[in-house]
Amino acid sequence: DKAKNSKEINLTKDDEVNKLIISKLINVKNTKPNLYSLNFTRNAFKRKLWNDSTIKARGLFVDKITGEVKMRSYNKFFNYGENNFSSKKYLEKNLSFPVTAYEKYNGFLGILGVINDEFIFATKSTTEGEHARYFRKLFEKVNEKNKKKLFELCKNKNVSVIFEVVSNEDRHIVDYFMNENLFLLDVIENNLVINGIHSDITLSEKYIKELNINDDVIKVKKAVSICNDFEEVLDLMGKYGDIPNVEGLVFVDTKGLMFKYKAEHYNTWKRRRTLVELYRKNGDINLKQCKNEEEKDFIKWIISLDKGYVENTHIVDLMNKYMEK
Repeated sequence: DKAKNSKEINLTKDDEVNKLIISKLINVKNTKPNLYSLNFTRNAFKRKLWNDSTIKARGLFVDKITGEVKMRSYNKFFNYGENNFSSKKYLEKNLSFPVTAYEKYNGFLGILGVINDEFIFATKSTTEGEHARYFRKLFEKVNEKNKKKLFELCKNKNVSVIFEVVSNEDRHIVDYFMNENLFLLDVIENNLVINGIHSDITLSEKYIKELNINDDVIKVKKAVSICNDFEEVLDLMGKYGDIPNVEGLVFVDTKGLMFKYKAEHYNTWKRRRTLVELYRKNGDINLKQCKNEEEKDFIKWIISLDKGYVENTHIVDLMNKYMEK
């Protein structure tokens, strides 16, 4: 197995962590300081090979020697209807109400921890690389009082703080009008087992309340609505379907069961971004790759523009220009 045969990856002193390390469905990567990051493989994702191990291996960072969890994110959770764990039937049966719906922010995952008395900034798979740098750079703008609060929380309570990082250096599809923020999503105990299905909401809410953060950069996630039954969940998703310039919603029940819903407008532009990337790569595109007339109209418009302009203009700016048209 890879852990024993590889010179770079060795087993730790923790048997439960070792089960993850030797799984063929989990990528193990060296990262600083003295950590392995564990994440499900592309194969596991594509083939939907979800089990107790693969759902844990998402933004999970362990000590190379002891196997102790040093930083972590949520257990993997899914889009509404994506699989059996997020199907209408499963959720109707298993959700415990009330369910809180939060705005889903359109950035990248940032995990904040403290190791050896220093802040560590991680993305899903590494504490290095450009996205970790974007995260660190934005965090530097946080006021000192709030940095101190977060440092003491991570260090004294042995937790990670989870953010959605919205940085102008990595824009996605939602237009934040050049505002940069760290959206504080949750606080998670550095443990292999979470006291909750995807997150421990009691612990998270308690620590977020105690932090009492008021900051220009850090914004605490915003609850959109409270749903008291499944009909209200469906109704809210229906209302959100066509709202422009939002990614969607994250639903969390009282046991920490989470699922997400992506707005149709967002899905449309995500697909159009893929078509634009194909056009940039190949210098041309077959209209048969468009799934409807609206997509064809959009791509015809893209083709009519100066190629250099399309090459150098972000999808958000192309989207805004097209919608003005």
